[in-house]
This record gives sequence, structure tokens and C-alpha cells, in this order.
Amino acid sequence: FSVQATGLGITYQWQQQIGNGTFTNITNSAIFSGATTSVLQIAQPTTSMNGYNYRCKVFQSCGFPIYSTPKKLNVWSNAGPITVLSSPNDASVCSGFTATFTCSASAPMTIHYQWQYFDVPQNKWLNISNNDIYSGAKTNTLSIVANNSLDNLAYRCAVLANCPPLAVTGSAVLNVNDCGLRSLNSQANGIYLSETYPNPADAFINVVVKESDEIIRIELSDLSGRSIYSSLYSQENGQLHSIDCSNYASGMYILKVYSGTHIEQHNIAIEHR
Repeated sequence: FSVQATGLGITYQWQQQIGNGTFTNITNSAIFSGATTSVLQIAQPTTSMNGYNYRCKVFQSCGFPIYSTPKKLNVWSNAGPITVLSSPNDASVCSGFTATFTCSASAPMTIHYQWQYFDVPQNKWLNISNNDIYSGAKTNTLSIVANNSLDNLAYRCAVLANCPPLAVTGSAVLNVNDCGLRSLNSQANGIYLSETYPNPADAFINVVVKESDEIIRIELSDLSGRSIYSSLYSQENGQLHSIDCSNYASGMYILKVYSGTHIEQHNIAIEHR
């Protein structure tokens, strides 16, 4: 505990109150030091001292003494270890979208959470603070607005109770995808045959095929490669094709457009509002 005072000939006397009793002067001992200074130190307080109040009686060379506002000492007992109940799982999201990591723990006292990421250049775990990218840094759920610079970054949560030691969860890796378009084989002059919108999609995925007069096939698959939609179309340049995705679960999907020998792939996010 510390106090600040100004005046002539200042002296200090720390006092202790037990329960609703009166404040009594403290003397230096194995527990207390600095009893007549501006800083009182209490070494290894016992749980029996939990709730004791402390104040400082300040004298100056003339006039009456004044007293600092009493402050309470809280002493916690480490009643048992922290148990990590669940660790975060790996996550994959599009750049610009939000990923979440969640953990849980139990302990016989109040639990505090601190999310961390592994900094490869420094080869150590660093604490995360809330900012434009991260939120929930001191809760059991961390939210991340993903960008490409975070791709393949590892995260974990440090769990601390009122008394040490802390516990840490297992780590999880964030994979950030561009969710854009790429051609799976050569395309002259870098001209793509198709475009999709919106991305993310809610009720419909719209596909426009611009540079083909052939019969085309549009196929939508989940990330495991399982085809959930496939259809043939007689194509006219600029024709719009709409896929009803209202009954598909939110998540990442792969949409492929086949035209002759050309194949294009779009990474599509479905996000129901």
C-alpha cells in the first residue's frame, strides 16, 4: 500500500483494522515493513488477514494529523489446480471474415482468460489485446477479423485463477483463404470465363459466364469434395445462372465452372443472416 502527501515535516504511521475493530498502529516485523514510511509492504500475508483494512496516519510539523482512505487487503487461497476442459479448434475463413476460437476451464476460484498468438520471429507466445482485429482477448472466446497476414498463425489461451500457477490450452491454427477466383488450367490473356456474386452468399449464388458459347457445367462442393449441386446449361455469353443456397449450411464451398477443356474455381462463403 502507498500514500502521497505534501507539507512540512511529513511523517507517516500505517494502521490496521481487523473486522469492525479500531485502527491500531503497525510496527515493523517479519510480516510488515515500511510501517513509518509512505509505502507499507506486507510479506506473505495469510488467509486469516483476508478483509483487513489499512490506512496511513500522516503528520506534519504543525496542525492535526490526516488519514488516508482505508483500503482492503484481499488474500486468496489456492484451493486447487485449474482444469482445462476444452481447447480451441483449427479454423478456416475468408480474408475479411470473422473467425472465433473458444476454450473452457474450471477452478475452485475466479478464472481469468488471456489469449495469445505464437510469434515466429521471436519464437515465443505473446499476449493479445483488443483492437480492430481482435476482440474478446480476455474472455473464453476470441474473435478475429481475418486477413492474409494471419494465415497459419497459431493461437492458444492462458488461463489464470486468483493464484498461480496458470494453465494453457492446446493451440489451434487459423487458415485464411483469399476466397477469390483462380483458373485450374491455362486461360489466354488472363481472361476469366466466369464471375460469381455475392460473396458471401445468403440465399442465392449468381454465376455469370462471359466468354463461352458451349454447354457448361456448374458444380458446387463442400470442402471435403462432396458435390452438393451440379447442373448443365446451354450457354449464351453473359447469361446469369442462380443457385439456390438457402438450405445449405453456412461455411466455405468450392464452385467450379466447366467449359470445354477450361475449368475455373471460385471459393464461396455462404453466410446466412
